[in-house]
Amino acid sequence: TSSLISVIATSTANGLYSGTAEVTPQINSFNVSAVADPVNGGSVTGAGAVAQGGSVTLSAVPNRNYYFAGWFVDGNRVSTSTNYTISNVTSNKSVTARFAQNYVTVKAEPNNKDAGTVVGCGNITYGSSTTLSAKAYSGYVFTGWKEADTIISRDASISLNNLTTDRKITAIFAKTS
Repeated sequence: TSSLISVIATSTANGLYSGTAEVTPQINSFNVSAVADPVNGGSVTGAGAVAQGGSVTLSAVPNRNYYFAGWFVDGNRVSTSTNYTISNVTSNKSVTARFAQNYVTVKAEPNNKDAGTVVGCGNITYGSSTTLSAKAYSGYVFTGWKEADTIISRDASISLNNLTTDRKITAIFAKTS
């Protein structure tokens, strides 16, 4: 029933730092909370107190290397738009903005499956790195890595850094005499 509330915030790291604010509570209002999942996947704005019968628009912005997967209420997706409006608010609401990481595909195969093996390929998180390694079977020797008809390395192990596009690489093996 109060028309004004004083809020005092004190730093947990250093008790010398604090601040105060005067808050006017809304009569017949409800809280709409929105969180990002995962927390580092993006940011969410627009949540807070909403007058009974009012509406609120939530916005989600993915961080680098993430995309927005949708708004979820009680585990069910209710929207895939980055802006989500909740109309006629008559109770407290809790909404989750889900974000997912982008991936790139690194496909690496031997030119001859009987000649050797390759490891380090697959779905790699966008912007990350992977190391490809080739191992020749008996009677074969590794001679290099080829991508788009160009030899990119002759080392049996290569690092691919800051991956932002799909890659298709072939490990070249040759038969020994």
